Amino acid sequence: MSLKKQTLTVSVVIPAYNEEAVIMTCLHALLEQTVKPDEIIVVDNNSTDSTAALVSTVNGVRLIREPKQGIAHARNAGFNAASSDIIARIDADTIVPADWIEQIRGQLSAEGALVGISGPASFYDHPFRRAADHTFNSWNYWGNRLIAGSPILWGSNMAFRRSAWLQFRDAVNNDYSYWEDVDLSMRVRSFGTIGYIRELQTATSARSCLASSTQLARYFARWPRTYAQFGFRTTIISRLLYLSLTLLWLPGVLAKPIARQKELARVRQQRLQQRLKAWIGNI
Repeated sequence: MSLKKQTLTVSVVIPAYNEEAVIMTCLHALLEQTVKPDEIIVVDNNSTDSTAALVSTVNGVRLIREPKQGIAHARNAGFNAASSDIIARIDADTIVPADWIEQIRGQLSAEGALVGISGPASFYDHPFRRAADHTFNSWNYWGNRLIAGSPILWGSNMAFRRSAWLQFRDAVNNDYSYWEDVDLSMRVRSFGTIGYIRELQTATSARSCLASSTQLARYFARWPRTYAQFGFRTTIISRLLYLSLTLLWLPGVLAKPIARQKELARVRQQRLQQRLKAWIGNI
């Protein structure tokens, strides 16, 4: 059978840790696709909130548990459990467009050389949304192309062939001090081309911007460390890399006070509603 005529199946994997506030919106978007995924797998990574309980109520979603803490371990458990031709992955705070599965299936069915695809992001809760979107997507695309010569499979918006995963899954680096997305991408691309599909855009949260400067610096340091294990050590590239990370970090710094004020306002509103309900109940 020609690859162009083959109908490929798609499994979606979602690692989750304490995601009760966002997981149902994420799953709703997947269940409302124009082309339904063949499998949706949520990997609960020791959540202490109601994440697992909520997921267990959704028909058509498979819940599995990964006791070893860390997003790479949760992701791997989901990938290993997947049974489809294509493994797609998003984060629990990601909202995919209605044709996301349709685009993934079409792209990987029509292009025999493509082993994986990714696309841009839009941050639905960032106070400087347009600036944040442009900065992140430019950095994510051009920064990685400059260093490695190809796009990467970004965790909130990726899909790749399961046949590749089965061949390198024992070699992936699960160390928390490395970027699991970059490590995965470098191994996937040895089996073919990674495509960056600009129409394949997801919406995701910018909540990581609320991390402290120290936490962000440590997080960004994983990028060159991950590439270094594959032999990318050029000084000029490293300097450009850190410059781009500075530009990426800036919108987050500007967003912090606004995001915190919004969160305080939300909490105050919830308390007011609770008091109103209690007052009405006592009448």
